[in-house]
Amino acid sequence: MSRTGHAREITGVVNDQARAAVPGATITVTNIDTNRQRVVTSSGDGVYAAPTLAPGNYRIDVQLSGFKPVRREGIRLSTGEKARIDFDLVVGDVREQVTVTRMRRSFAQDRQSWDRRGARAGRAIAVERLYRPCDT
Repeated sequence: MSRTGHAREITGVVNDQARAAVPGATITVTNIDTNRQRVVTSSGDGVYAAPTLAPGNYRIDVQLSGFKPVRREGIRLSTGEKARIDFDLVVGDVREQVTVTRMRRSFAQDRQSWDRRGARAGRAIAVERLYRPCDT
């Protein structure tokens, strides 16, 4: 496709609620007409740029762990236009996902093994749960 058929770009800055720059945010720019996507990341200054986009209708999604995702729709680019779209991210639910791919043995198997060894040796084995208050 020739360069003359392209809109200039979509640029902007990603900030948090305190107006501080947010580096490392993933910005997905989707051409609604063609479903083509351009994925970019905000810089250390929170700046992002998606250059040489085709004219059309766009949607922008911004995501970063610890923040609520943001979507902006209804962005129309004509040939040669440059759009600046800034985002203010709001702190959201922080969730952690742990994926276990391999386990040596289950806790229940270990406890049975410990109980058998303790019983054979004539010792009592106590299982304790330790709770440590969270630092706030």
